[in-house]
Amino acid sequence: MTTQSGRLNGPVVRNRWLGASRRSIARGLLLITMVCLLFPVYWLIQSALSTNLELFHSPAYFFPPHPTLAGLRDAWQIISGGLWHSLIISVGTVLLSLFLAITAGYGLLLARAQRVGGLVRVMVLFGLVFPTITFVIPLDKILYTLHILDTYQGVILADSLYSVPLGVLIIYTYMLAIPEELIEAAQVDGASSLRVLWKIAIPIAQPAIATAAIFAFLSAWGDFRSEERRVGKECRS
Repeated sequence: MTTQSGRLNGPVVRNRWLGASRRSIARGLLLITMVCLLFPVYWLIQSALSTNLELFHSPAYFFPPHPTLAGLRDAWQIISGGLWHSLIISVGTVLLSLFLAITAGYGLLLARAQRVGGLVRVMVLFGLVFPTITFVIPLDKILYTLHILDTYQGVILADSLYSVPLGVLIIYTYMLAIPEELIEAAQVDGASSLRVLWKIAIPIAQPAIATAAIFAFLSAWGDFRSEERRVGKECRS
């Protein structure tokens, strides 16, 4: 009996040891990965807090002996104006893109036309295939004709043209999950289309709206080529 029990305990102990070894190896690999990912961030912070002499010292300091914020202050004086322009353009692009995407998606939802909805999705995906650089010349001509080439309005409009199609696709696809009976019940109670949009569609589609807003903000914030081309040295509001 004792021999049989020992034979059964042997594989159990071996499996436990193997499981513990695998967990230890996995944790070690995760720790190494975390250090590799966080070390550039740490080096960026310590470089920002170092003076020029400490920054180019050999061997390098892993922690600045005399931390200072002078470098951050100097950098802020250089980039503060550009950050302000980027913030205005990005926020304006998000607001305009969400307004157009939400209203377009809600209009398609009310239509409840499967063929039209499928055609719209195909057209949006087809438009996303083309690189934005192909629209530069005609878009610049339109902005020049409207006399908004060197203004915030022109850049916001240009960036919104890139963000609206994806926003419509995301929001409209999410709104398809709204039951048709829910909208009909609200309309029977006397709610107008705008009230249904504000009280029902927008609260339900908040995750999709947040996703579209993030994509629009990141697209406008990183669109350096568009802003450099369409905004002069001093952007006119």
